[in-house]
Amino acid sequence: MISSALEFIRSQEIKNNNFLIFGDETKLIFYIKKKIKSLHTNYERVLISIEDKDFDEQLQNVMLSNSLFSETKIIEFSSNKNRLSKLLVDRIQVISNLQTQNILLIELPHISKKLIANELSSNLSNAICIINCTTPASHQIKEYISLFMPKKLMLKESLDFLLEMYEGNFGLLMNDIEVAKQADLKEEDVNLAFSSNAIKNNFKLFEEMKSGNLSSALEIISSMEVADKGSSALLLWMFARDCRAIIELKTGKNSLRQLKIWSNQEKSYIEFAREVSEINISKIVSLLEKFDKSIKGVLNYDSWQIAREIAVEFCKCSRKTVT
Repeated sequence: MISSALEFIRSQEIKNNNFLIFGDETKLIFYIKKKIKSLHTNYERVLISIEDKDFDEQLQNVMLSNSLFSETKIIEFSSNKNRLSKLLVDRIQVISNLQTQNILLIELPHISKKLIANELSSNLSNAICIINCTTPASHQIKEYISLFMPKKLMLKESLDFLLEMYEGNFGLLMNDIEVAKQADLKEEDVNLAFSSNAIKNNFKLFEEMKSGNLSSALEIISSMEVADKGSSALLLWMFARDCRAIIELKTGKNSLRQLKIWSNQEKSYIEFAREVSEINISKIVSLLEKFDKSIKGVLNYDSWQIAREIAVEFCKCSRKTVT
């Protein structure tokens, strides 16, 4: 049986020692692992890649050895594969059938729910708890907000307001709720904390570039830089998401849901894709690579200046460019 992350987080009692986590929502994976680890005050963490050639040897060593300073071990098994090969299934079955007092945690962030349900879950021990960490639906996000937002900040209109501002970007919303908790905000500060269009409403930047409003697009980028230098990684994600959407539309894709672009936004991307040439796309992709390497420190460039160059290239694609 597959449980939702929400069901697991809300559960009062956890009897399982073995867990399988799948789905690409990193914030949910973080919450799940945090809850599992919170049940043990003294543990040793061991990491094993399921694909390693010496997997069997590593597994045998960790199962036979005792921890000198901890009461238990949390053994985390990971795989970055996006499909279930026979070898991967066989090794996951071996893990699920282990008889141990240790905590076994299998993490498969790139395996789909369909593959888990159809090709894996029926082959696993009943003792393993399978947890779905894919992006939550809107009604579930409301429940997460209610669960994690400090009660004093939960105004009557807060749920719908936050859903609108974050446009389904669950990870970003949860990060900002954590910041709000740490800052010990008062009720009247909620809108101020969560309503910065520059950082929160990431669709607004695309709308400005699509309309050719270069000055407005650059203003959004500048406000992100001032608000948080570290938000360059978020900006890279926004640009890459927009570029990927355009490429997919030009190659015949009809839905952008997997890119967290919802149906009410798709029309803007479809219109923009008609105006973009292959040369335009190539220039933007090249700048994205440069932006990425500058953020990582591989290239000694001003990453925010490259971000502005990317905005310029996006705006050039619009037939309504306004400087």
